[in-house]
Amino acid sequence: MGLGEGGEASGGLTLNGRRILVDFAVDRTTASSLAVQRDADGKPIKKSVGKDRRNLYLKNEGRVTSSADNDIAASAGATHGGVWEDLPPGDRARRERAFADKSTKLRSPLFFINPKRISVRNLAKSVTESELKNLVFGALKKGLEKQLATPQDAVAHWRAGGELPHAEVMRRATDQNLVVPPLDEKNVRGAIPSVYIDRDTTGGKKTADAPSRGFGFVEFAHHAHALAALRQLNNNPAYSEEYAAGGKHAAAMLKQKRGKKGKTKADPETGAEFVGEDGRVCVPRLIVELTAENKVKARQQAEKIAQKKANKIKQRIEKKEKQREEEDQQPSDDKKKEKKKGRGALQR
Repeated sequence: MGLGEGGEASGGLTLNGRRILVDFAVDRTTASSLAVQRDADGKPIKKSVGKDRRNLYLKNEGRVTSSADNDIAASAGATHGGVWEDLPPGDRARRERAFADKSTKLRSPLFFINPKRISVRNLAKSVTESELKNLVFGALKKGLEKQLATPQDAVAHWRAGGELPHAEVMRRATDQNLVVPPLDEKNVRGAIPSVYIDRDTTGGKKTADAPSRGFGFVEFAHHAHALAALRQLNNNPAYSEEYAAGGKHAAAMLKQKRGKKGKTKADPETGAEFVGEDGRVCVPRLIVELTAENKVKARQQAEKIAQKKANKIKQRIEKKEKQREEEDQQPSDDKKKEKKKGRGALQR
């Protein structure tokens, strides 16, 4: 401990009259993220205005508003299937856990929000990958018809990238094909390159035969398409009965209540979570959000997918070359297969 003027002790450590600052050590990855970039003159480079490479501005996309927020928020929530108070207790708990998990991940600089990939939770375990793709593609078409993805969304996405100057962003905002790329309804794979349902493969079960865990992921070719599908699917009771976990049971309870007066008697094992404190039947809904992903793992996954595509192309080329070689050898092989005529056959 160093001594101040008059020999009095002062807090901290000093060496030759200079105060030593001590802090906890960080790993190499965190240290690189804290480094200050400098120009040729050694001056710190200022970050671009609006730059948000981790897309943290999309963190709240998919959250359900409460009637206590304000009139505008309540009316906006109602158009998408209701406000927070309309959700079953189980849905509220799942949404809170999902948001808390996302918030925890995003505290690390290694995590970012993927603007083109959505997670679909509260999914019925009977839904297959093919059905999920058809569901999302149908929702995408409806979302685009309703113009749920706006020019403001496109501008925010371009600004977050930090690579385009302001004038170019404004120019792009006037081109509708750039704001919301047109959808080719005949090319589903082009709009939705990847659909994945997480399955329980414990016990050596094959992925195709393993039961669903009740959530999946869908990747889009364009950010605007991901937003349109998300905003159409999320918290929308129109998809509950067929696709949400417990949706059919809750729908049956709702029909039962409409035919009778008083509170609905729920099955204590399967229906209690769909009845609110006021006795109302609350229909479960799909929980759809943009995914929070690890940069390193996302890069490795992208490299793996690219390698897989390259291998497929290579196999296709090799297969064609092999077919050509077989076709070229076919005439000579036919001659070899011809039986030699005997002396008697030649004399005849």
